[in-house]
Amino acid sequence: MEQSDEPGPLRRGGVRLAAVKGKQARLPCRYGTSPEHRIAVELVEADLEIGFHLAGLAESDLADSKRILCDAEDVYQDILTRVAKLDHQDRENLAPLVGELRRAIDLADPDG
Repeated sequence: MEQSDEPGPLRRGGVRLAAVKGKQARLPCRYGTSPEHRIAVELVEADLEIGFHLAGLAESDLADSKRILCDAEDVYQDILTRVAKLDHQDRENLAPLVGELRRAIDLADPDG
């Protein structure tokens, strides 16, 4: 990296990030991992939040509970797909939340 006040394609705090020959310059992720990794984890976390909200809605709205539970199941399946692509440590860290969501969906089902 080189310091410069000249405009450049990537700038952060007055530092121009020069691309390494044949490679793109990348800013480090604030969590200490790659941005792609952090985004993948955050997408699972967002899906978990959506799933819990849907399970809660299904419990409170009996008229639409079947449709809402169907949506919650779709979100749950998306979570399983995303989690399967993560590394072992992330899967292990998310397993309790994924299990709790499964339980919440099952408890919200009036037929089940």
